[in-house]
Amino acid sequence: MPVLFRDGVAPFAEVVNKVEFIPLETDSVHILGENPELWVEDSCFIVSDWQNASIFRYSLQGKFLNTIGRKGNGPDEFSGIDGWSYEDGLLTVFSYPDKVLNFSLSGELLSRRKISNLGMSSYMVGKDVLTYMGYGTGLNYRAALLDSSSLKKKLIEDTKNNNVFNFTPLSPVITKSKDVFILDPFNPVVYKYDAEELSPYILFDLGRFEVKERYYSFKNPMEAAEYLFSRDYAYINRYAEGSDVKFVEYILTQDGEGKPYHGLYYKGEWRWFSLGGFYDSIGRAFRTISCDDVLYFLVAPECLREIPEELSGTIVNKTCLGGLSDDNNYVVMKVFIK
Repeated sequence: MPVLFRDGVAPFAEVVNKVEFIPLETDSVHILGENPELWVEDSCFIVSDWQNASIFRYSLQGKFLNTIGRKGNGPDEFSGIDGWSYEDGLLTVFSYPDKVLNFSLSGELLSRRKISNLGMSSYMVGKDVLTYMGYGTGLNYRAALLDSSSLKKKLIEDTKNNNVFNFTPLSPVITKSKDVFILDPFNPVVYKYDAEELSPYILFDLGRFEVKERYYSFKNPMEAAEYLFSRDYAYINRYAEGSDVKFVEYILTQDGEGKPYHGLYYKGEWRWFSLGGFYDSIGRAFRTISCDDVLYFLVAPECLREIPEELSGTIVNKTCLGGLSDDNNYVVMKVFIK
């Protein structure tokens, strides 16, 4: 049954039990750029800075530990980060068009190889690579499974071979929280990966904001873009889930302006919220959910000046925010649900 998207509001603070902040250590070298990604491991935080092609490791108390890999064009460097994954002590970085680098958590390069047919975003699943090509590539599929050398299996087949522009959302298309998911941005479906298959997992009913079928009929990417941008539409930007909690972010564009709306699945029902100010900023800062249903956000320090009163009372360690300035690094915000 489709989940009905609501562009209304609901109080976010009413589901919050407590909030804990962990400032990431600040120095002149390891300041994160816009829209960094966060992975929570048992012993550390791994933060990737897609803007500056950097990956840093921090302790769970926010202390900087080490850099993993470096930006560059050398054989042991990545020119950009087009996906990364971590499993069993091995951190894999993908750099388009064909570079795959494996590192230890301490930053040591363990191996490197080349795999052809990498898409715009990739992720290790066992010994294979799950990769997302997207729209408008001229291929008859939008995602694929690659083995050590080449294409192994086509996933999300695209029989129309759409010549529309290849849209890249603000966050990675392939994500992992409890499981591995693919977000196919203009498609209101979250896909779940399992046993070499991508299966529709959640269908969101976007109503009048759904991208219309006509969009896919254009043969010229510019005409398709002009058609889309002249209308109200929504696209999925982020999804994660724990044991009993799910979180989705949609960017709803009206009159050319995008605004985030967030859905939180809690106690058997979906609640939608978009309240402006601090709530919008932490919505965009959402990164993942742990298996025990703790929500993790990466919040820019300047946003912390706007914490509303109803949420402020749930913070268990306010004193750690006292010395922060706008020049500080990001702050990890842990939200414990009631």
